[in-house]
Amino acid sequence: ESCTDCYDVVSNKAPLKNLGLTIVNEETVEIDSREGRRLLRQYDITAVPTFLLQGDLDGYDNLQRVWPQVGTTEKDGTYVFRKGLSLMGTYKDLETGEIVSKADASNASNRAQDAANSVPIAAPPSS
Repeated sequence: ESCTDCYDVVSNKAPLKNLGLTIVNEETVEIDSREGRRLLRQYDITAVPTFLLQGDLDGYDNLQRVWPQVGTTEKDGTYVFRKGLSLMGTYKDLETGEIVSKADASNASNRAQDAANSVPIAAPPSS
């Protein structure tokens, strides 16, 4: 069941577009699905909702400048949104099972509510 209080990961599309990215393929993956569990393990995802970027991203200079502040770049080139979660709003900490609100995150305290279940994947066009 989705977290009704969690931030809407789709809200990341506008900032990505402002960085020059065009999303050509988008998929939402539930964390309790086979693919979702695989992604959680492969990328050590510890909070949701989040998003992954895949594709030829090296040419996006603005993304390269901003990304280290909000996420990580994995060995296979996938960009995983991590550090920006607390800036976006409410999310689920998968390590504690608790829902963390934006206020909680800034105060470093947690509050349990409903579960968040999606890990969207957005891929920009290949060059």
